[in-house]
Amino acid sequence: MNLRIWRCVGQAIVVLIVLPPQPESAWSQMVGDTFALTPTWVSQDVAKADDPCSRPTSQTAANRCAADRANRAEDEMQRVYGQLLAMVGDNADIRPQIEATEKAWLAYRDAYLEAAFPGERKNQRYGSMYSMLRSALRQRLAEQHTANLKELLYRHGGSK
Repeated sequence: MNLRIWRCVGQAIVVLIVLPPQPESAWSQMVGDTFALTPTWVSQDVAKADDPCSRPTSQTAANRCAADRANRAEDEMQRVYGQLLAMVGDNADIRPQIEATEKAWLAYRDAYLEAAFPGERKNQRYGSMYSMLRSALRQRLAEQHTANLKELLYRHGGSK
C-alpha cells in the first residue's frame, strides 16, 4: 500500500491511498481512492509544544496517542454512565432498561469495529496505521455514546 498526504486543511488531512489490485478487499471498498482522516492527536487542547502527541514522530507514537485519546473518551463515557446509574438509583422502571441498552451498545461498538476492519491479521491487512485508525474510530464512537448518555442523564433529572 502506498500512502501519500494529498492536502492538509486545518486539522483534516486528505490522504491518497494507492492500493494493489484487490477487487474483493473490504478495505479497498471501504476506503476507495481517498478518505478524510481527522487525526485526533492534533486537537487544539493537546497541541502543545512539549506534548509528544502534538506532532508524533513515528507511527508507533501516533498509534499510542490515538489509543490514549480513545481510552480517555471511554473513561469519560464510563463516568457519565456511572452518573446516570446513580441518578436513577434502584428505579425498577428505568435501571434495567439503561443497563440493557449499555450492554447492547457495547456489543454494537464491537461489531461496528469489526465491520470497519474485517478479517484476520489486521496489522498485516490494513498496515501500520490500523491501530491508529481503529483507536480514532473507538474514540468517535465513545464520544457519540457519551453524548447519548448525557441526554439520558438530562432526561432523568441530571445536569447536561
